[in-house]
Amino acid sequence: MSEDLANLLSAVFASAPNIEIIVQQRVDTSISGVAAATEAGLYVEYVLGGLKSLLRDGVTPARLLMGLNGRLVASRNSVQEFWYKWEDEKLVTNARASVPALGKRERQILLSGTTKLQKVAVYEWVQDAQGKIFFLDVKLMPSAFLKNKRSIVNGIDSGILHTLNIPIQGKVIDGAQPQLRGVFLLARPLHEFVDLVISKATGVVCRLGGLLSHLIVYASKANIPCVISPVHYERLKKTEHCDLLVANV
Repeated sequence: MSEDLANLLSAVFASAPNIEIIVQQRVDTSISGVAAATEAGLYVEYVLGGLKSLLRDGVTPARLLMGLNGRLVASRNSVQEFWYKWEDEKLVTNARASVPALGKRERQILLSGTTKLQKVAVYEWVQDAQGKIFFLDVKLMPSAFLKNKRSIVNGIDSGILHTLNIPIQGKVIDGAQPQLRGVFLLARPLHEFVDLVISKATGVVCRLGGLLSHLIVYASKANIPCVISPVHYERLKKTEHCDLLVANV
């Protein structure tokens, strides 16, 4: 532990003695992902590199859906224009690369690890260069989140993915107009929109991004339906009112 980190933790514990902090050795990640345990099975999104790659603006992760029996139902790989990795204590940018398909071993570990815990939740995980998988965090989700298995399968093929089987209705709002209430059009589901969306949105439509990103997770917990779809995003940019039903894609 560095001297700076030790001093920081000492100051935190001195001012808030009841706080609990877990310090974990940094994992040199090759893949970062999130997995949603649902009634239908396990939905997974993942990218090359560390968590910074997963949360990066505009990244559309690789996706897969597996049944509770471990069978791969649908999958779609992606290409990243760049990704991040630690080298000699520095975070460096690596070149464009194709995201590999997760192997049967990795899929089984994710399925076993998540189904032993809370059923309807989103789990953050990483895989290191040696192939070991670490679970980092978990966020509880509403029971209806990603419930429609058929919709997810069709959505992986079409690029139209959504949370909650609820129609998205209301005035179409550009992300730059936070004072209004309606359906927010966002190019990407960035974390800084969380507070704005929870208080104002009747729905969210994003052009790119992950359905398990922080913004979408917290909006879904507030029962706000969300869609990741370049097709619907471009169409709604030309309208003033949204009446979107994507339950059956």
